[in-house]
Amino acid sequence: MTRLGFTVLAALALVGCNVDSAAFTGPVATRYDFGDLERYEELTLSAPNGDAIAAVFVNGDSDLSVLYFHGASENLTDIAPRLAYFQRRGFSVLAIDYRGFGKSEGSSSERNAYQDAEVALAALSERGTSPAQTVIMGRSFGGAIATHAAIREPPKSLVLESTIASAALAVSSTTYFDIPASFTTEGEWDNVARIRAMEAFPKALLHGDADETFPFWHAERLFEEAADPASLFRVEGAGHVGIFEDHEDVFRAALCHGLEDDERARCER
Repeated sequence: MTRLGFTVLAALALVGCNVDSAAFTGPVATRYDFGDLERYEELTLSAPNGDAIAAVFVNGDSDLSVLYFHGASENLTDIAPRLAYFQRRGFSVLAIDYRGFGKSEGSSSERNAYQDAEVALAALSERGTSPAQTVIMGRSFGGAIATHAAIREPPKSLVLESTIASAALAVSSTTYFDIPASFTTEGEWDNVARIRAMEAFPKALLHGDADETFPFWHAERLFEEAADPASLFRVEGAGHVGIFEDHEDVFRAALCHGLEDDERARCER
């Protein structure tokens, strides 16, 4: 276990993970239900150690794609409405279940989750989609995985929804745990460091100002470190969940942030 130890595991449990030592798992599944989603295919990708990574690819009607990383309490079934939403706006979508989530094998860890993101990027590339054609989006825990993906090569844009600034900063300020910040290291789940190092491509920080899990200052801190063009989308009255469901107009604005005029018109329809 890393020096973050119990504290990060407790934080992961708070947002829905089943945790065991330094590894953790999310909601598992034997099958997925994508509802009325059309033109999609389930994929099985391969992690570096051979574990199967479950994924879904949704066909859109433009050259743009969304690479989506879900939160810790979700699997691919739970994000089916978002997949359909992206598709209606012209995007193709690739989403994965991290190891230990959904139908994916193994168990997740910070390192494994980042490896899973790299596997997803490679899968998009094999389909002829470049980072310059890709909106990378992550929600909550998935935001850390999204920043890891985005720092490797600049994407079309990066959208972070309800995302932690860093584990160390969360622990040092949290109201949930009375554990010294010295038990943590800045190197773990550190979105601040990654966003600070990113090049100047569009970034959207989407966050509810009533979020009690990762309070709004997390988004403010990330925004302070983000090179322009960057925008902070404050969702009044929103908690850690429900932005997509209850504040679609703000969610759409963040999704469409940084697109060209013709792309934006399609995205905003």
